[in-house]
Amino acid sequence: MNGNFATCVWGAAATTPAVLDFPTMGVAGSTITISGINFSTIAANNIVSFNGIPATVISATTTQLVVTIPATATPGYITVTVGGQTGTSARSFNFVSAVFQGGLTWMPATELTWTPSTQTNSIVYMKEPWSNANSICAGFNGLGLTGWRLPTKIELISIYNSGAMKSQGWFRYWSSSPSNTGHYSVDPNNGIDYMSSDTAPNLVSCVR
Repeated sequence: MNGNFATCVWGAAATTPAVLDFPTMGVAGSTITISGINFSTIAANNIVSFNGIPATVISATTTQLVVTIPATATPGYITVTVGGQTGTSARSFNFVSAVFQGGLTWMPATELTWTPSTQTNSIVYMKEPWSNANSICAGFNGLGLTGWRLPTKIELISIYNSGAMKSQGWFRYWSSSPSNTGHYSVDPNNGIDYMSSDTAPNLVSCVR
């Protein structure tokens, strides 16, 4: 006797999304494309986060998401959650809060944003003793951002090596690194560090 059999599907197994490719860095409010697999074609069904900070998904296919970078994001991994299944990127995304805005310079090698001392409208550029320089950076709020500080000696040398540090005559840049005479400063002409007296007038430049 022949019988007819009905197959019941109670629910399709959720497939974990995978984050495969994306730009190495981006600016707050801009969009990037995240490539991968097992995304939802419905934008709202893809929950994307940058280091735990939710992002807005503008459009979606099964292999690509166009996403707006959140303003409060920080460098870290990208996650995509679909149907309760989460995929995490294998590498970190470098969030750039101030790249090329208002003259600030993003240093991808050191993950620093810094204020060259020739810049206007972001900091009171004066040749200051160390204590004044330290206070200026602590109170600096360039682009509405906080968390600025004097760079370390190693950070200043890295900035010099990148080519971003420009000559300011014979004046050097203050660092936060202590020395036997006060704190180290770095010469923008050659990238050499010197032990400086804290009362000497040197350039103020802040990083975050």
